[in-house]
Amino acid sequence: MVDSAIPIPSGIAVIGLYTVIYCMPCLVLLVVGLISRHKTHAFLDRVVTRLGTGVVKRSIPTAVSLMMLGLAVGPAPFWIDLVL
Repeated sequence: MVDSAIPIPSGIAVIGLYTVIYCMPCLVLLVVGLISRHKTHAFLDRVVTRLGTGVVKRSIPTAVSLMMLGLAVGPAPFWIDLVL
């Protein structure tokens, strides 16, 4: 933001909005957890048990898709720099 000469109030607004967007999922989970503690805990426990244990079958199409997505997103900052 310094190199692009963005005014200080705009820069602070961007950082503030980024913080709100970044923290939103945690805040939603916190509120839902406080409202229905036992249901939320049971749900999260099932998610951890399903995704965090055991063996997941490999998926070649998923692996190729994720690699292609990485190849597309990785150089995005350089594309943006060339365009701007």
